[in-house]
Amino acid sequence: MKCIILICIIEELRLRYEVFFLCLKLMLKQLRLYSTSHCHLCELAQALVIQISSIDKVKLVDIAEDEALLAIYELRIPVLQRQDTKAELNWPFTSADIVEFLREQ
Repeated sequence: MKCIILICIIEELRLRYEVFFLCLKLMLKQLRLYSTSHCHLCELAQALVIQISSIDKVKLVDIAEDEALLAIYELRIPVLQRQDTKAELNWPFTSADIVEFLREQ
């Protein structure tokens, strides 16, 4: 019985450690969310991203203000981009998808 309790405590500590370092990584990562105004999916994506990362780490980029961005992202928005690797996560995505995307090296 004592072994089971000890295993549970160790597992809980491991999970807390993992969450702590994931939060630390998230704080250091800068993100861009390519979107445009009056886009319902973009609003959903923004809400998901803000749940995972702080608002000051997310730069909202309106593709309608830039012809080059419009050509690239017009049919793909919303798109989340990491600034450290330039990796992109295309819609549709969930909170779990964002966390996994941010964990990737």
